[in-house]
Amino acid sequence: MFKRTLLAVLLAAVAVSVAAAVSPGPSQTFAAAVSGNTVTFTWTPPLTGGVPSSYVVEAAVSPGGVAIASLGTATSLLVVPNVPNGVYYVAVRGVNADGLGQRSNEIVVVVPGGGSGGGCASPPNAPTSLTSGSFGNLVTLAWATPAGGCQATSYVIQAGSSPGASNIAVVNAGAATTLSASAPPGTYYIRVLALNTFGGSAASNEVVTAIASATVFPTTTTTIPIFTTTTIPRPTTTIPITRVRTGAVCRDGWPSTATGSGACSSHGGVSCWRYSDGSCTNP
Repeated sequence: MFKRTLLAVLLAAVAVSVAAAVSPGPSQTFAAAVSGNTVTFTWTPPLTGGVPSSYVVEAAVSPGGVAIASLGTATSLLVVPNVPNGVYYVAVRGVNADGLGQRSNEIVVVVPGGGSGGGCASPPNAPTSLTSGSFGNLVTLAWATPAGGCQATSYVIQAGSSPGASNIAVVNAGAATTLSASAPPGTYYIRVLALNTFGGSAASNEVVTAIASATVFPTTTTTIPIFTTTTIPRPTTTIPITRVRTGAVCRDGWPSTATGSGACSSHGGVSCWRYSDGSCTNP
């Protein structure tokens, strides 16, 4: 009986130990206040997961990007002085013996901070009416300034390969509300955020822009024949020359001018007839 009771106690202790082996869930209400180049981060502990023993604040230069700085703290407050000027995407994680916890909500921090005038001390509302157009590889974006809320001082364009992603480009557009840029062939999911010295807005509506690959036409080689001049020989016609009998040579060698049948009748007959071409042909 004692052994069974001890075994039950040990199993219960193991079960409690296994249940406690959980990393923290996401911290809550993560926020930042910027004064010049000093940033103060605050948050509340996670509502799920294990209890954090400390926290890590991670900062990147693109949404969900690789952290360029990780700062640890034992409390839910962190003051960071001398932050370089720039736009940062920041989240916090709880840490315990079982590992690094889940990321909190991500916020946009613009440094240096100050005031946006008129007693307004919060990030702007999201831009509206984002549109896109393309011609060839040129993409043109346009959007409207936020309706109400604190004034935006600049805008950031996010482009990704899937909805909500920003893995392709994060572009600071300054204070302009249009942007034109060349893009390689592909499909882009694009949003714009408004910024001021108190942070960044939510994303605008998302537009999808597709850039088609250029059509390559096949090269056709045409051979142009070279014409040559052919000399056609003229036919040579030989016109026969008609011979004229001019006399005869008698058998005894006597030349006769007679051309008839009585030639050389007194000289033993005709040996050959003479013609105008100088020939003498036997009769």
